[in-house]
Parts: sequence; structure tokens; C-alpha cells
Amino acid sequence: MFGNGEPMIGPAAVEAGVTGFFTTIKALRHRIVNEWHGESGSVAELEVTYDRLDGKQVAIPVTTILHRRNDGLIDDYRVMFDLAPVFA
Repeated sequence: MFGNGEPMIGPAAVEAGVTGFFTTIKALRHRIVNEWHGESGSVAELEVTYDRLDGKQVAIPVTTILHRRNDGLIDDYRVMFDLAPVFA
């Protein structure tokens, strides 16, 4: 799940969603502020700086939560943030 969008299920949906999003920005950078790890998952607090197509930069807070199955593969990955400032 990316922000408040519909869940993207499967590799093709994730690839299409990410590819489409990257057409709306020039670049982005992540800075980890805090991170917590448990037996089956992790939470990360980030500051993400977006380089907009107009040359301006905007930094926003982001939280990422992931869960791993018993075999170690990620089966749930959630990213929460408000993109409105990036496109304002």
C-alpha cells in the first residue's frame, strides 16, 4: 500500500505503481530518523526529500511498516505519508 492509495498486490502492480509515480518527480532521497525491529517486522520513521519537476525540493515525514513471513519474505509493506506538500 502506497500512501492512501489502493493496495498494490503482486510484482506487476508494484512495478506499474512505482514507475507511474516516478514520472511525477525528478528524484528523491531518504533519511532514516528512527527504526524499530521485531521478530516478524520493522517500522521506520523517515524524512524523504523530493526533487520536484519544477526544481523545488520538499521534505516530508514518512513511516514505513513491513511484516515478514516465517520464511523471511515480506508479505505486507505499508508506507504512510501526505504527498500534498510535494505537489502544492
